[in-house]
Amino acid sequence: MKVYISVDIEGIAGSLDWDETEIEHPRYAEFRSLMTGEANAAIEGAKLAGAEEIWVKDAHSSGRNLIIDEMPADVRVLRGWSGHPFSMVEELDKSFAAVVMIGYHASAGSEANALAHTLSGKAVDMRLNGERVSEAVLHAYAAALVGVPLAFVSGDAGLCEELKAFNPAIATLAVKRGSGASTNSMTPVGARQ
Repeated sequence: MKVYISVDIEGIAGSLDWDETEIEHPRYAEFRSLMTGEANAAIEGAKLAGAEEIWVKDAHSSGRNLIIDEMPADVRVLRGWSGHPFSMVEELDKSFAAVVMIGYHASAGSEANALAHTLSGKAVDMRLNGERVSEAVLHAYAAALVGVPLAFVSGDAGLCEELKAFNPAIATLAVKRGSGASTNSMTPVGARQ
């Protein structure tokens, strides 16, 4: 079984402020490490579920956030941006059995995460067929185009609620709950477990 894991940072346990997610800020190194830890936990989970081949997409900002020297030797890592139309799930094709999204977050305009946005911090609100849409939902549609189901998503509670309304078959884990500019979060260790 071949599994595709897309990893973002704004929905990982504990992240709260843009300074923690942007490469030029001192706190970024800590949250980059936490992002890598959650990615590795997802890799371990995929292997326990029977995955024999795993690709991991670094899907945050520059696409150069995961600490690849701390990742298992037997995974493929996609870094940077090729311009592929599937963006955060680029190179996904029908050879994959499932997509997993780690560290994803609520959509632009949501109060469910202090870092809520959709593709760009400049978008105030993004809608598809009149409904607010998150990056997870946009990329679930991309996966559906090639016949690959979105199997699991971790991130904030607002996103998990959105996904349950979108498709109740998607397994979710809310690692935190946002309220405006604050968060109530699991510890990173708890999220990885």
